[in-house]
Amino acid sequence: MSSFNSIPCIATVSLLKAIKLKGEFLYAHSISVGLLAERVGRALSLSEEKVHILKTAGLLHDIGKIAVCNQILLKPTILNAREWEQIKLHPIIGSKTLKTIPGFKEQSEIILYHHVGVNGHSYPSDISYQSIPFESKIIKICDIFTALTSERSYKTTYPKRNAIEICKKNAPIKRKHLAETIYNALLSTPLMTTKIREIVFDSNDNK
Repeated sequence: MSSFNSIPCIATVSLLKAIKLKGEFLYAHSISVGLLAERVGRALSLSEEKVHILKTAGLLHDIGKIAVCNQILLKPTILNAREWEQIKLHPIIGSKTLKTIPGFKEQSEIILYHHVGVNGHSYPSDISYQSIPFESKIIKICDIFTALTSERSYKTTYPKRNAIEICKKNAPIKRKHLAETIYNALLSTPLMTTKIREIVFDSNDNK
């Protein structure tokens, strides 16, 4: 059995359970991003190990939000400056958390940079978008796409193609053939319905 199928898998399930305790929506979002990242990885013909790393990075990209109080995390209105600063810490907290677990070195770097943008509003730092790992860009795209196409009472739900256009602006991929492969994978992926969520949740609960 290869190393990426043992300890990291056990740790991933445990961390996902911790995310679920934080909130069902955060858990559903994490599952959606992870499954979408896996699909993109396969569409790009990445190795099984790379696909696994990408999927677990997607599943755990918001693990740092466990440290954010629910009053801020679940606030239905716009965050104030102080609250926003707390939210912006979650990539750092998540990266540090994964670094303490054997087998998660690559994932810790990927999630650290998944909120780096091209518009000057990056966090946790002002690092250049072009210098972050390619995998971080994929997670960023999957994160944006999932957030835009998910149903929430306080926001508009975007059609897939509209969501992709927003992804192109906020997380551009320079190489045209890679970009087309990623966006086609997004378009062909079923959105996370209630039925799919129940199947995924039951599967993780039984492990």
